[in-house]
Amino acid sequence: LFSWAQERASSAYSMEHSVPMLPPELAHDELSLNQGVERNAISLFLEIGPNLEILNKRHARTIIINNDATTYARFGDDELQDEYLVECRTLLRALSNQFDAEDLVAWTMVEYNRYFGEILAQSTGLGLLRAQPIAGLSASYVSSDMDPAAHIGLGLAHYAHCSSPIRRFCDLANQHVLFSRDKLHAAEFWQNAKQNLSKNIHCLNDRCREIKQYHANVDAMELAYECRGAAQQFESLIELGEEYASLLVHTPKRRVRVPLHDSYFAEPITAAIRRAVENEDQSVRLELCGVLLSGRTRLRARLVSSSSSILPLGFRGAKNIEPKNTIAKWLKAAEL
Repeated sequence: LFSWAQERASSAYSMEHSVPMLPPELAHDELSLNQGVERNAISLFLEIGPNLEILNKRHARTIIINNDATTYARFGDDELQDEYLVECRTLLRALSNQFDAEDLVAWTMVEYNRYFGEILAQSTGLGLLRAQPIAGLSASYVSSDMDPAAHIGLGLAHYAHCSSPIRRFCDLANQHVLFSRDKLHAAEFWQNAKQNLSKNIHCLNDRCREIKQYHANVDAMELAYECRGAAQQFESLIELGEEYASLLVHTPKRRVRVPLHDSYFAEPITAAIRRAVENEDQSVRLELCGVLLSGRTRLRARLVSSSSSILPLGFRGAKNIEPKNTIAKWLKAAEL
């Protein structure tokens, strides 16, 4: 099972289907959080003080039942009637200083992975950490005994992927180290793995980069297909890519790369975004379009000439817009 998962490194998702890391009968049934069935879990408990400070953290093996399959949309709905979910959302907003449902869930995952990253950092080389030693470089997996192994982007001394063992190999491997009932077997497994650890980690990082690029391409194509219809409003953070050859558009799923190399608008777009960054009271109004190139629908951007209704830099509104068929998108500039 480990060999199966390690070869795939991660589940992959497209617009119409998914390719699970684990065999489908496990990923979609026996291990999935299907509604109304008991599942084994490793839970992280936070003890919260009267001033909303985190006093203590502990973990434990638990059995959970997913009684209510809650979506991001429902969790973030201002008219939510479920008292328990409203209480959870209110507490998470106070703790994380975030507002949107996706950001609240992301905060809980970071707390979970941060907690177990600290434990793995003391595990004498067993397990894998997620490290970003230099700002601006992509994060990658490293051995837990590597020093330093900080994640600069998150501002953490140690961070490890542990929260998603069904869809990521690193999480599965780390949980094997942390929670195997046979500690001797887990230690033996990792000692054997360390004989070729450098090669194995290199292959794992390569595979994860390939899957990340695949997901970015899928997201770009999905957005491009949406942009072939009628116009609608959209707002997102954007930044200039390497050597100003592309835009990086922050969608709800992940960053999508929009090429500029074949666009007549490349220079004015680049200049407009750089001006917006220098003058914090400005924003950039762009239009994303789905265009047919070489038989495939590709995502491209152009400047919009109208200067009315420009979104201010840092705007986080437009929550009542639920776009269906799309073309025109609102984008705002982020710091380079």
